[in-house]
Amino acid sequence: EYSHLDMIVMITILSVLSILAVVGSTIQLTAIYLDKTLQHSSNIFILSLGCSDFIVGFWTLPTIAISVYNRSWELTHGVSAFSAILDSLVITASVWTLGFTSLDRWMLVRSPISYKSKMKRVKAFKIVFLIYLIAFLGALPPLLGWSSYKFSSFSMSCAPVLALIPLL
Repeated sequence: EYSHLDMIVMITILSVLSILAVVGSTIQLTAIYLDKTLQHSSNIFILSLGCSDFIVGFWTLPTIAISVYNRSWELTHGVSAFSAILDSLVITASVWTLGFTSLDRWMLVRSPISYKSKMKRVKAFKIVFLIYLIAFLGALPPLLGWSSYKFSSFSMSCAPVLALIPLL
């Protein structure tokens, strides 16, 4: 349990982070959209991270703040499932995107001349699409009946609780 002061501090921090994530991501996404020189293959991965950060700031952090205020999950089971799927999707996609961003930058440094012919925007979009598809498939099992979504008092959010497959 935490005190009333702790709750106010946590909600304030979550609110500030939420606003910064939404505003920062919006600026980033707008800059890439408006400036054609930023619309190259490497920035497709940055665009993906911006989308994930926007979702975390717009949805995840506010729902956690609501849970901190209520000291439990007071939203519906449907919102819990949606929140768990969305959180799992964007966090997994962010991690994979960071990995592919590192790989992309390594390829650019390693072979700068051949890089532009190998990595086109369409290829980068296909990679991001596959990243989100894999992340979605990873978030899907509880919807298909394999385990469930439960509120975690540690993270103050709903998360998938995957059942282990028993060994025979």
